[in-house]
Amino acid sequence: MHQGVASHLQTRYFRDIFDFFIKYVGSSAYRAPAFDGEAARALAPALDNFADLRSLLDDAGVVAGIARLEAWTRAEHARLGAAFAGRRSAGRVRDCHGDLHVDNVVVLDGVAMPFDCIEFSEDLRTIDVMSEVAFLAMDLEAYGRNDLAFAMLNAYLEASG
Repeated sequence: MHQGVASHLQTRYFRDIFDFFIKYVGSSAYRAPAFDGEAARALAPALDNFADLRSLLDDAGVVAGIARLEAWTRAEHARLGAAFAGRRSAGRVRDCHGDLHVDNVVVLDGVAMPFDCIEFSEDLRTIDVMSEVAFLAMDLEAYGRNDLAFAMLNAYLEASG
């Protein structure tokens, strides 16, 4: 029996996801930087989003706000560069799911598991494991399930040290 999880968020299903997630990211191979521009590659999708937004908007106030957000994003990326490199060196950047949210979790025969990972782009799914955790946690919070978001975050932190 196939059931989506979003329609009936239950702790028991997310315990399966926590267990699967910890095993998955724990056994996933570390992905060494492909080239010297690895930090720029990580920033590129955000910068692409700002360019897309600017091309769609004509409200000067909103465009100015986007420019401030882009400047902040660039500054934070530069400020945190050593931390990003350290997480990559520690093996925290791995081949992950890349799009783990509530609607990409299915219950098969009573066991919840993620599906529909980003297969078409290794760049988009080779991410910091914490990004994967945060994406699902934010989605759970959007569904009003802070309890599950915190439980998942705690399970990850306990397993990863």
